[in-house]
Amino acid sequence: QLAGQERLEVDLRHAVGTLRVRPANSRTLYSMNLAYDAEVFRAVTDFDGERVTLGLEGRDRDLRIKKGGRTPEMDVRLSPAVPLDLSLDFGAGRAEVDLGGLRLSALDIETGASETLVDVSEPNREVLRSANVAVGAAQFTAERIGNLNAERLSVDAGVGHVVLSLDGSWQRDLDIEVEMGVGAVEIRIPRGLGLKLVKESFLTALDAPGMERDGDAWYSADWTSAERRITIDVEAAFGAIEVVWLR
Repeated sequence: QLAGQERLEVDLRHAVGTLRVRPANSRTLYSMNLAYDAEVFRAVTDFDGERVTLGLEGRDRDLRIKKGGRTPEMDVRLSPAVPLDLSLDFGAGRAEVDLGGLRLSALDIETGASETLVDVSEPNREVLRSANVAVGAAQFTAERIGNLNAERLSVDAGVGHVVLSLDGSWQRDLDIEVEMGVGAVEIRIPRGLGLKLVKESFLTALDAPGMERDGDAWYSADWTSAERRITIDVEAAFGAIEVVWLR
């Protein structure tokens, strides 16, 4: 339960399996439900009033699920009433993270070999100083990024497919940095949002319909007149970049 906290640092760790994160009710500071094989995994809970660490980790380096064993599941709910500095470290499996309505002031996400969906279903009422995402060999999708209310977003991806959907309620301009090893980056952007795209790679294909090139950058037709502008700098070793316009 809430006990007068003005801010909370949240560290979530989940080694393997299924992870779900979503807002709690207004009276709950945090909650966690777990399902796992206690012979292979152990729960992590540590709370000192201003910082909480929650998670599921292996008892040793062998995290293989036994034949017929249960796939670990972790369901976390976080308070929408206090500002949060959220750090999420997810290993292998599937993660569904709904940040809608949370008051995020800092966000760090790190994933391994996983399929991760992050949705900001409602606007963030705090200014998010920085959001950092590190993706391993994975599929990573972020939806309604406009609701993050972020000043800066960085995405560092190894091998895989990254989808950045720029819909949502925009309160400020945003600079996004994407570093990609081998894979594809899909940028979904609504009409009326100004987009500048800088590509720093000769071995990466670019499909950007309706955008005009000027030097090393591509601009949407309404860049100069748009109320909100998004600048994306993509540095990729090998792969593809696709811009998809949303209606």
